[in-house]
Amino acid sequence: MAYSDLRAVILAVAESGEADLAVTFLAAQTGKGVGLARGAKKSRRRFLNRLEPFSLVDLFVLDPGRPGWLRIEDAELVTPFLALRQHPERYGAACLLVELTRAWTRTEDEAAGVFALLVWGLARLDAGQSPVHTVTLFALRLLDLVGYRPQLAGCLRCGDLTSRGSPFWFHPWDGGIVCSVCRAGGGDRLTLATVKLLAQAQRLPLAKLDRLHLSEAGEREALAFLEHYHRTLLDRELPAWQGLRQLLGVAAPRTAAG
Repeated sequence: MAYSDLRAVILAVAESGEADLAVTFLAAQTGKGVGLARGAKKSRRRFLNRLEPFSLVDLFVLDPGRPGWLRIEDAELVTPFLALRQHPERYGAACLLVELTRAWTRTEDEAAGVFALLVWGLARLDAGQSPVHTVTLFALRLLDLVGYRPQLAGCLRCGDLTSRGSPFWFHPWDGGIVCSVCRAGGGDRLTLATVKLLAQAQRLPLAKLDRLHLSEAGEREALAFLEHYHRTLLDRELPAWQGLRQLLGVAAPRTAAG
């Protein structure tokens, strides 16, 4: 058996029997994991209010050395991100960040970049930053980390990134934008200003992303293209997208060919 201390974000918690909790978490060193916290539903010493979704915690974990779940022996709360549970829009956005993280990570894969991005996104939401802006930047940067960086540097056909080719159209199956001149149909509409700002967001370090400001219209079109692109790559729709759209009053992205 091996013990380890893991700083982790709690992604999901489910009941397991009468007294135990099954905890899905993301840690930088070990990626996504599932652990069993025995007696957590009854313990008022080791686990009380420490194994809540979105919380940043230090887990003391036992690996039994055989296939199956880890065993969570203890947990220390680092940051609870309490405001996420008190504001519906922040909660909906946090649910989407966690759902995207679960969809794109695998058990026992190193996930330092995704972990840092998730903590950044939850902290922004907890501090009252725009849910749409935070989700947009999170969803964009997550694609980089999992190997599906959208090509926003210029038209896939001619390379143009000027007002001559605006608006641009993102083609999810090709992973990039096509200008209006080269477009043969399909795609998600993006203005030149939105494309340039998103391309800048791909280059900046996380600590400097707060400098970027999309217009309300730019946020909505960016969110729609990112939802469509994630859905295409994952080959399924994530319920949290719909939940956030309903909270924000945002229309569902149309299904676009190409």
